[in-house]
Amino acid sequence: MSSVFVNDGVDSTSESTYSIFQSLQSGPFSPSSPGEPYFDATIPRNVTALVGKTAYLSCRVKNLGNRTVC
Repeated sequence: MSSVFVNDGVDSTSESTYSIFQSLQSGPFSPSSPGEPYFDATIPRNVTALVGKTAYLSCRVKNLGNRTVC
């Protein structure tokens, strides 16, 4: 599993929370040919984080082989 680091640059001391909803409209969710990497669309898409704090969005890539995700 890989994590994507997201920091929106908000400088806030508020402890309120907000939800980030990731809508997957299009993208390589299945391989275009056998053996190619693709995103696993079955992981949760809703993330709750504190305003002004770092939120970590997970993504999983299948058929990665010897490739890396940065």
